[in-house]
Amino acid sequence: MLVSILEKDFGIKIPMDEKLYINIHIMAAQNAQGVIVIHPKSENENSQIAMDEFLESNLFEYDTTLIKNLALHLIPALKRLELGLELRNPYTEEIKRNFPLAYNRAVDLGVRIKQEFNTDIVDDELAFIALHIEAFIERSCQVINAVIICSTGLGTARLIEQRIKNRFASKIRINRVTSLQALREHPITEELVISTINIKVPGKAVIVVSPFLDEQDVHQIKKQIGELEADRPDSSAFNELLKPELVFIKKNFKTRDDTIRFLGGELVLQGFGSPGIAEAAIGREKLASTAMDLVAMPHAPIEFVQKPCIAVCINRNCITWDQSTVKIVFFLAMNSTVKDRINDIYKFFNSVLENKYLLKQLVHANEVDQVIELLGGKKT
Repeated sequence: MLVSILEKDFGIKIPMDEKLYINIHIMAAQNAQGVIVIHPKSENENSQIAMDEFLESNLFEYDTTLIKNLALHLIPALKRLELGLELRNPYTEEIKRNFPLAYNRAVDLGVRIKQEFNTDIVDDELAFIALHIEAFIERSCQVINAVIICSTGLGTARLIEQRIKNRFASKIRINRVTSLQALREHPITEELVISTINIKVPGKAVIVVSPFLDEQDVHQIKKQIGELEADRPDSSAFNELLKPELVFIKKNFKTRDDTIRFLGGELVLQGFGSPGIAEAAIGREKLASTAMDLVAMPHAPIEFVQKPCIAVCINRNCITWDQSTVKIVFFLAMNSTVKDRINDIYKFFNSVLENKYLLKQLVHANEVDQVIELLGGKKT
């Protein structure tokens, strides 16, 4: 039916191969509206609910927009991949280069999709997923997360919430409105506390406002926003993870697996990682290579990381890395202890990857102290 309409309206004859291609898309779309054909392990007939639950359980962090957008993308994508239909992403390499944190999280999610749905997520598909995650990261970075606390009158708090949204929509996200009593059950994780009660919260910025949020209150909030933005961690978060004892120069490894196994072994030996960390990182590389230009960035799954760190291996002779060759390997081992600084870490790391002159200097470095200094750290 659709083919007939297209042929009539555009005055063309659609070949059989193209008709079959169109049919595959229609099949994927039809199944996306109903049940996931590639059934998850959990028995759930509703594809949207099943996917939402899967994403909430397997994403590092998220908001409702990310869950919704990823679910809308993944439900038909799983069907497409089952049918052998892959969409080419012309920006995969640029996405990997410009959004390393988002791509890393996409790879982690791809591993879990493989385990849950028995479906391999190819590089181009991971890059599409990374765009959704990057959008979430940028949403999160642009605003300050806040909680509003009131004594008992939630109506008053809701009025304050609305006024803050009207005045500071681009700066503040109100995560929740809560009472002082409920606070005992749900501790504060937000950066900013806006309260109608004069309270102190250790380690948190607190602003006491009137129920009507007058101009004096607005001025207080503006001032606090400026202080919070100025106090946010900088690129030093990356440097803190650099360890001189984990910088290796002129090791002359020839293959990806040999390099990762050496670095993984050092992490275990020095108490930064658990046994199995190297093979787990190799498994991730087989799913999606992190090689870009001169650099590869294998990642350690969080469950194998005892203490967060970044190991560096520099080899002037090229290391064969899947279909590429690299000379610098950053082995990234992160865990929940750096969660609050992860965006700062990757922001600086991205600037390193974009600095071609710096990368060439690293390749020709002869001393560990020289590598640390080039990367912005202090000499030992």
